[in-house]
Order: sequence, then C-alpha cells, then structure tokens
Amino acid sequence: MSGRRSRIGVILAGGVLVAAGFAVAIVEMLRLPKGTIWIVVAAAVVLLTVIRAATR
Repeated sequence: MSGRRSRIGVILAGGVLVAAGFAVAIVEMLRLPKGTIWIVVAAAVVLLTVIRAATR
C-alpha cells in the first residue's frame, strides 16, 4: 500500500507541474503583469507541499 500511495503522489505532483506550466504560458500569452507568474508559482509550490505531506 505504501508504494501505491507514493506513486499517486508522484502522478499528482507531475499533473500540478504540467498545469502550472500551462498557466505560466497563458499568463505570458495574455501579457499579464509579471507578478501573476509568481502567484502561479506560489500556488504550485503550495500544492506540491500538500501533496508531499499527504503521501509521505
């Protein structure tokens, strides 16, 4: 069971990173203020931290 939980965490983390990449691309495409990118990055870091804590 432990191995399965860790794989789920890796899959979720990968999904968060891919989604964050798309979000940054959209921010750049729409030419939003640069601070918006840092909001996206901060949200990704928070989600990755939660996933890591939950699947540890």
